[in-house]
Amino acid sequence: MKLLNLISELAYRAHHSRVAKIGFAAALAVCIILITLARAEDGEDTTVAPFDGNSSPVAHLNRYVSVAGMLLPERAFYTQAEVGGLRLSGARYVPLLIEGASDPLLILDKNLPSPGSDGTVRLVGKIQEGGAQVPYYLEVGEPPNVPLQNALARAGAISGAALLGVALMTWLIGRAEYAIAVGRPAVSPAPAGVGALWFGSLGAAFGYMTVRQAPVTVTKARNEIRLESCASRPSWAIHIREIHSARPVRVATSYGPLLAARIEFQDERGLLRRGTIAVGGDPHAHNLLHPWLSGQIS
Repeated sequence: MKLLNLISELAYRAHHSRVAKIGFAAALAVCIILITLARAEDGEDTTVAPFDGNSSPVAHLNRYVSVAGMLLPERAFYTQAEVGGLRLSGARYVPLLIEGASDPLLILDKNLPSPGSDGTVRLVGKIQEGGAQVPYYLEVGEPPNVPLQNALARAGAISGAALLGVALMTWLIGRAEYAIAVGRPAVSPAPAGVGALWFGSLGAAFGYMTVRQAPVTVTKARNEIRLESCASRPSWAIHIREIHSARPVRVATSYGPLLAARIEFQDERGLLRRGTIAVGGDPHAHNLLHPWLSGQIS
């Protein structure tokens, strides 16, 4: 019972906490990002092959290679294209002079490291197919760790499903006014000193704010039953003009399981509302709410 009360209390606090909502959205976004990392295990070859002066870009097309040489930034150039009479510049390429090679290997000018003290660099990247101006080039970048990415994607999927499950559970508990039913109503000793407790909305006057386990006093007027807050601030009251339905249940509270009624009623504005009223050891409240607690519509 204590666990169910704790779950409903946490759901109530999470629903009314801006920090919790932002944290949930951020965690779900991280899960989605992780899921996008998934890759086919039998996809591209991620092994890194050595590339030297005798290697051909055609033979290593779409493969990762490791190559060493000297960058020639003074011979770097941009690809050009004409569109509607306008000459546009494209990507920038830097030639890499490889020992023993007749022609330099073109490197896409992106993520390039600084040369060492001897002016040479060692690059790891993927040989890509270009266009007419640059038939083949090296795009610098480490090969993906497919097993790690898939493990992270699985973790993201599991975590995302868990988060959505928690969100669904929180929504369902909220639909029950954060009063979790713990079984069929039964005659059991009520805790001494516990009066009536309200679970539900406070209505339009309070911006439809929802309270959980709020102590109330129960009074009967000429044409309504009134639930008034025991707290001085804020002071509020629930005016029950007409009961449409009442279903007796036992709900989990911090005082243990209490006899309660889930009610649908018309308030003083004529609006149809819902809520749950639980009763402890207050005989006056028991007498006034007996028709609801016993399943008889008053």
